[in-house]
Amino acid sequence: MIHARYLNTGGTEKFQAFLSDWHDTGNRPADPGLNSDQFSVEIDPGNSQCVIDESRIFSDRMDLGSYILDIAKNKCRIDFKDGEKLRGFFNWISYIYIDQLSQNGGQITRRNVDTGFPQYVYLQDFRRIYRHIVSTSVMIYHYYGSPLARIFLYSPVYEHNDLIEQTISRQRTYLNKGYVEALHILYWDGTRGKPKRGATSRDRPGTLRRFLAVTDQLSLTYYLAGMDGPGIISLLPEEFERWKS
Repeated sequence: MIHARYLNTGGTEKFQAFLSDWHDTGNRPADPGLNSDQFSVEIDPGNSQCVIDESRIFSDRMDLGSYILDIAKNKCRIDFKDGEKLRGFFNWISYIYIDQLSQNGGQITRRNVDTGFPQYVYLQDFRRIYRHIVSTSVMIYHYYGSPLARIFLYSPVYEHNDLIEQTISRQRTYLNKGYVEALHILYWDGTRGKPKRGATSRDRPGTLRRFLAVTDQLSLTYYLAGMDGPGIISLLPEEFERWKS
């Protein structure tokens, strides 16, 4: 177990340099030592509960999100309005679990990796914030809990899946529980423990992309933000019928 910390500005820059070196050389560099007081700050010193198990293996992003949320809110009592500390904490968590989150570096060394490594480093770029694996997993679980969060967090911790890419990047959808209830009803396969086959297809009727396009149109007439999942589904055209079962 290790006491929880958050990266300061220098620690975040050091972490980015570590990731960049890993990407450029194809080999994992020496550990950058971000647990030192030079690069990070201990959270709530003296609180013996504010610790994480750095050897923990996560089964999926749901497991990651629920575990880190419990540490942040209940054990370390981090104020979620303190953006600087929260971002630093999420970046520190990325550092601690970087081997898992990067598939042992496979996601870091690939040719088309995102500039700035937004999967692991919280960037001041709203368009890419949702790509941060730790923060997005935690906040989705925080907003929706179980079972609704599962529709987004079913995948391995290193994977940025299409449901997150298509929906969480849209703030209107992200913050609307009714939308997420509708997505869960339409596209979640409880037997398989993952979305229904073809749910994210580009060219089939009633898929996720069609849901987003249709609800965009419906929002011009109906106040969807005030509706629950079944209410939103009741407004959808016939092409969505096959997805209701």
